[in-house]
Amino acid sequence: QRQNITDIEILGAEFTLTWEILTNLVFTANYSMNHSSILEFHDPLNKGKDLSGKALTEVPVNMAYASVNWQNKVVNVLFDWQFIGKEWYDDENTQYIDPHHVLNVKLSKRLPQKIGFALTIQNILDDMTVDRKGKLPPGRFIIGELSYEF
Repeated sequence: QRQNITDIEILGAEFTLTWEILTNLVFTANYSMNHSSILEFHDPLNKGKDLSGKALTEVPVNMAYASVNWQNKVVNVLFDWQFIGKEWYDDENTQYIDPHHVLNVKLSKRLPQKIGFALTIQNILDDMTVDRKGKLPPGRFIIGELSYEF
């Protein structure tokens, strides 16, 4: 909890593109840019610490996302890619989390009997880059779903 940061500046932009290639095939892409800067920092308990001019932690400058969603009679397929750019790990901006990519896929099918099935594989490539909270991700993660619509 950053209670002593008294003034920050955040500038950013986000762009999204959705393209319906065919009625059952949709491509989506997104890019966001974020620049954060601490303008004033006051810490009465630690007078030597000055974070003025530093970036906020856990705020990547660049992020991107792309997905292809294919709806068909056999099985629906959603494939997506995320890019998380460099972000500072510590308040003093001396250590950063490396940029990394995450690939995911979801296969799903809804039957006429109102029953649905899905299989999701998150982090297909088993990327083990430290996350924004300084923890390792669970790695490749497989989720099975069974649903019934009332």
